[in-house]
Order: sequence, then C-alpha cells, then structure tokens
Amino acid sequence: MKEGKRVLCVMRSSDKKTLPDNLSEVMFSVVAIFVFHNNLREGIQDTIDFFQNRGVRIRIISGDNPETVRAVATAAGVNGADKIVTGQEIERWSEEEFGEKAKGFTIFARIVPEQKEKIIEALKKDGFTAMVGDGANDALAIKKADLGIAMFDGAPATRQLAAVVLMNNSFMALPGGVQLADSVIRNLEIFSGSFINISLAGFFFFAFVSAFGFAFPLTPLNMALINYVSIGMAGMLITYWVIISSDNAQSVSAQPFFKNILPFAAVSAIVQALGLASVFFLNVMQGGNLDSNIPVLLAFIIFGFVFLAVSPRAFGFSLITSQKQQLGMLAIVELLILLAVLKLSLLATFFNIADTQWSFKGIGEMFFIVALFSLLQITIARWFARYLLT
Repeated sequence: MKEGKRVLCVMRSSDKKTLPDNLSEVMFSVVAIFVFHNNLREGIQDTIDFFQNRGVRIRIISGDNPETVRAVATAAGVNGADKIVTGQEIERWSEEEFGEKAKGFTIFARIVPEQKEKIIEALKKDGFTAMVGDGANDALAIKKADLGIAMFDGAPATRQLAAVVLMNNSFMALPGGVQLADSVIRNLEIFSGSFINISLAGFFFFAFVSAFGFAFPLTPLNMALINYVSIGMAGMLITYWVIISSDNAQSVSAQPFFKNILPFAAVSAIVQALGLASVFFLNVMQGGNLDSNIPVLLAFIIFGFVFLAVSPRAFGFSLITSQKQQLGMLAIVELLILLAVLKLSLLATFFNIADTQWSFKGIGEMFFIVALFSLLQITIARWFARYLLT
C-alpha cells in the first residue's frame, strides 16, 4: 500500500476435497502472486507543476487508504504529500479546531461525502477554492467550492452542479483554460491601458496649451484619426493575440484591474502631454501656422505606439518574439497609413489636416523632442516593471 499497489496472492489448499472452515489447520502452497498498480496519466506531473508554480496549493480528498493516496500524490509531484489526516481523526475535531487544522493538511483520506463538503467550507476561509471530481460523492463538495469542476463522464448530478465540465475527462485540460484566461486579461489590460492613456494625454495636453492662452490644435476629426491608428489598429492586433494565444505561461498580476493599469497610463499621459506641448510650442517659436496640426498629430501617434510597445512590461509581463515582430509590422502599417493620409488630398481634407511649412531643422528638432520623451516613457515603464516585481 505504501507504493500505491495492490497484491493478490493465489494459493492451493492441501485439502483438495472441501473448503476448510479453519485456515490455520490447512497447508497452503503459493500458486501465483499478482501486483496491480495504475500508471499516472501522461502529463499529469506537468499539470501539477503548472498550478504549484503559480502558487496554487493542491489538496487531495479521497475515500481510499491514506498510504495509497500518499503514494499516488508523491508520484504526481504534489507538494506536502506527507501531511495526511483521515476521516476518523477529523471526527474528533471540534468546530473551532476544524477551520485551523484543515488548512494544515494536504491529503484527506478515508473521507465520507459529508466530510468533503465540510473540508471545502473550511478551506474557503483561507482563500479561493476549486474542487475537481467526478463521482456522486463529490457533488456536495463541488457545489460548496468557489469553482466546481466535473468530468463529462462523471455522475449526472455532479455535472449539473459544476461550473466547469471537462469534456475530455482530463484534469490536464485545465492549464490551457487558465492560460487562455490569462491571455484575455493581459491583452485586455494592454488595450484598456492604451485607451485610458490616449484619453488622459489629450486632456492633459489641452490643459497645458489652454493655460498659456492657446486654442487646442486638434479637431475632432484629427482625434478620430489618432484613435483609428493608435486604438483601432492596436486593438485588432491585440485581438489576434487573444485568439492565437501563445504557450507563454506568465500569470496575470494579482492586483485589481485598474490599480494595475491606471498608474502607468496616467504617468505616461503626463509625459506625453509635456512632449506634445513641447512640439506645439516649438512650432510656435518656428513661426509655424498655429492651425497646423501635423506635428502634434504625428507626435501623438508616435507616443501612442511607444506606450503600446512598453505597457506589457510595465503591467508585469513580457511579449514573446513573435509578438514583438508583429508590433514592428504594425508600426510599418501605421506609417504607410499616415503617408497615405498626408499625401492624398481627399484623405487629408476628410481628416481636417492643415498643411504646415517646416524646415528640416524644425523637423529634426520635433523628432528629437519626441525621441526624448519616448525614452523617458520607456524609462518609466522599466521603473514600473521593477516596482511590480518587488
């Protein structure tokens, strides 16, 4: 039993005529010995490691012999498999002791259905719980857990009570679901952060130029173009990242959604607004047309792309190589769209883009300002990344 195996011994009696009532008086000879054991499903150890590496504590609640359960848990790589308690011991616990003692054990053996429900109820006080089961004996515990998971071929009552039903009857399907959920949350954070950042940057820029008595240089159609390029096209790429999810197993931040994305989006927006104001006032000092919106519009789009590129790191995860390559392709597509808008009079008129006369010196100074504030934005992203990891 300590190795999780079952032994069947076949013996022959010396009395071949009748089955003796008292075996101690009969001589037996061994005919055969059979050792039975179940092999672990391929990949179960990787699945266990996946969850344990994410801080999930795995517990086993079973009606089997404690030594058998311990052997299987050890083979599967469950941490703390030596912390075992039986249903008979649990019965001696008082209600006050139950909540404290239950969370200290990993394996609960010789457990009856009522005890399973009580164990889940006690563990819920220590954090979020998920219960995986397939038998009718698991139904009460699955209903009590925060997340009930049942097997498709399990008892009908268990399936009806579960929030998730594994169609392939395999616990190993769960990491894929977790990774997909993480991918959705991560990419939602990027998209939401970009949207909030663009909105705040426009507001802060408006406040800066208004404080000096100037009119806001961007029209609603200008902002529409900025949103199409910085939000719309970025959103299509992010949607692709969700659909074609990678094997990148980074978990999402445990912080609340807005607490994770709002600080960096807001700080970056202030930096971008200062950069936009610098480009605008440079245009003024160069004697440019105050109604000209091309310099500010270009700077706005560049800042938006820089934010899109560095925000994953600031939010606590990193892009894989293919995603970085796709970002580079997005930059090329955005550049081609801007060239088309600036060169085609029909599009320029539609988006209300006023022409400007800038010298090469003025263009160089503008891009120097944009590069300087983009570098500052990248530095801030690195600081936020270190802050999240500490």
